[in-house]
Amino acid sequence: MYKMFPPATVNNKAICISGVGSNKEFSAIITDTLPDVQLQSNGQCFAFYRYEENDSKDTLYLTHENITDQTLKRFKDAFPSEKVDKEDVFYYIYGILHSPDYKEKYQANLQKTLPRIPLVQQFREFSKVGRDLSHWHLKYEEVVPYSVDEVVTGTPDYRVQKMKFGQKKDKSKIIYNNTITLEGIPEKAYEYQVNERSAIEWIMDQYQVKTDKASGIVQDPNEYSDDPRYILDLLKRIITVSLKTCEIMESMPPLEEIDTEDKS
Repeated sequence: MYKMFPPATVNNKAICISGVGSNKEFSAIITDTLPDVQLQSNGQCFAFYRYEENDSKDTLYLTHENITDQTLKRFKDAFPSEKVDKEDVFYYIYGILHSPDYKEKYQANLQKTLPRIPLVQQFREFSKVGRDLSHWHLKYEEVVPYSVDEVVTGTPDYRVQKMKFGQKKDKSKIIYNNTITLEGIPEKAYEYQVNERSAIEWIMDQYQVKTDKASGIVQDPNEYSDDPRYILDLLKRIITVSLKTCEIMESMPPLEEIDTEDKS
């Protein structure tokens, strides 16, 4: 039996894409933990590895790469001057899926079928872009928080109930709680979106105190970490990630396909 994230200490990465037939704009995100089925509106995930249960005492799982040798050969044949390995191909795919040119050109197809990945002239550039994006998207809890103005009224309280924007939905301000407001958030940061919502708004929505009506169970994000500033600093870190993502996407080269008939 194959697993993507078995209940053991394994390292894996998966590219999660919008579900086929979704009425939302196509998007992709990478994860190194087991994702929720609704992460991308009933989306699908494509992992770098798959793990097979093993009866041997030496190891619990046998590791297999999901990018086939045949696919790797195709890339090597297409780019004979490049030293290409399967990891390069994986990040190339992630880079392509973030290309504004790619999403615009194949917008209609991306809502009806799984993405088809073209071979483009700038293989190395897109592979590097994919690596850079994966760094920011996987290490979002470790990046430097963006330097926004932290306006404090009275004694700061870092617990959150429900964050909201400033008056008249002023997105340059986020009212964290009654004692803390973040000001000076760049409008640009909201351009990075996953599943048709900015990453910042995902954090605002997910990190709020909620009570399940049926069970009465309270979901309190303030209990997620022993660090009282965790949620506040996470929000500021996501601003950093969003701006870096926009910067990387704007630096992407144009899509110059070398094989438009037969895509891997």
